Amino acid sequence: MSTITEQLQALLSPPLASTSQERALGFLDTTYPTFDVLNDGDALDKAVEAAESLSQELNQKLEASSTATERKITSTMVSALTYLQSAKELSLTRHSLVDQLSTLNEELLPSVPGQQRTLLEELEDLHVRLNELQNARSYVAVIEKALELSEQAVAEIQSSKEKPVSETSLSKYMELQNYVSATIDALKPAESVNGEPTKLVAFLHDLRTRTWKDIVGVLSESLLAIAEQLRWPSPISPDLYDSLEAADKSTFESTFVNLLLLQAA
Repeated sequence: MSTITEQLQALLSPPLASTSQERALGFLDTTYPTFDVLNDGDALDKAVEAAESLSQELNQKLEASSTATERKITSTMVSALTYLQSAKELSLTRHSLVDQLSTLNEELLPSVPGQQRTLLEELEDLHVRLNELQNARSYVAVIEKALELSEQAVAEIQSSKEKPVSETSLSKYMELQNYVSATIDALKPAESVNGEPTKLVAFLHDLRTRTWKDIVGVLSESLLAIAEQLRWPSPISPDLYDSLEAADKSTFESTFVNLLLLQAA
């Protein structure tokens, strides 16, 4: 079976004169078997004219076909060279990608003891450190918020200690209490380490207790000052109580009532 190259070479090769002569002689022998037939009329002249006309037509087709073939060959050669250049570039790109993948594979594979750490191991360490920093930042934000509410709760009761204790004067303490409870609930999955509460949970519990004691201390200041005049904790005699000034009596009574209201809050 002939190849495409052989077929193209056969098509591009010039016609064989011997073959043309054999075909012409065969045509004459068949058409004009005797000399008498050849001399009969103008048949030969007509045959020659027809042959010349056909030859001109075939020559024109041959010229057009040759021109088209040359253009097609040129276009094919240009395309082939373009594809060849693209193939070379793709081959170089492939080799480059193989080298890069090999390098990346070496950087990502776990390192052997004694060798330099890989990029993947460094990224994993950085990820762990980032998570630790984010957790620390969240813990600091929780502590900062709780301390702020604690200070506001004490300041709030300090500014209204002359008035009866109410939900309004304890609003910041209630906010602190809710914040602590909500935070502890959120930390329940990690609430204990080795069976003991985490430091943050213990801190929040302690802060809430200390804030309550500070509020009680604010309300107790005036009561204790007057209690010393009444020689408390000794039994308070009516005469000694009556000897107090009206302002002290009022302060003592309002503070005592506030402490009772605080206990009931």
